[in-house]
Amino acid sequence: MPQYSHNWCISTTTTKLTAYTMGYEFLPMVALLVSLLTMAVLWGFQERRKEADIVDLGWTVLIGAMAVWFAVTASGDPLRRIWIGAIAFIWSVRLATHLYQTRVRAPGEDGRYADLRESWKENSSRRFFIFFQIQAVLAFLFALPFYFVTNSAAPLNPSFALLALAIFICSIIGESVADSQLEK
Repeated sequence: MPQYSHNWCISTTTTKLTAYTMGYEFLPMVALLVSLLTMAVLWGFQERRKEADIVDLGWTVLIGAMAVWFAVTASGDPLRRIWIGAIAFIWSVRLATHLYQTRVRAPGEDGRYADLRESWKENSSRRFFIFFQIQAVLAFLFALPFYFVTNSAAPLNPSFALLALAIFICSIIGESVADSQLEK
């Protein structure tokens, strides 16, 4: 049985940003555990406020944080890891900022969650806990492809990188326009 080292080090002899450890395949399970624990904490927060809007913010931040963490700890091509981590980070920060300003900071609970709270009545606390945990698993599943892509040793193809950048820019603009339309 191999011994897993929990001592992380960044290589100083190369330009790689790889965190070396034996058996890095445990990282997705650590990410899932952190996701579940984070959503449990956020559930407790919403229990005090009786506003479940925080689940959307948590979901967004978790996906971005897991994607960046996978990119930092992966063993794949360094340029690919930086590229993918940066895109995930920018997407997450943009959406998290919007959700915080329009939902979490805004008074009152989002109508979707208010309707759930009303229909669940006395079981709402338990059901919201389950709902938050499902969101934790979904955030993990959305972030999991980043783990595999950032562990690819294949060099980043410049043509695909430019195409990805164009799609990314269009999607960020589209999301921003849609968000501003929803506010009206």
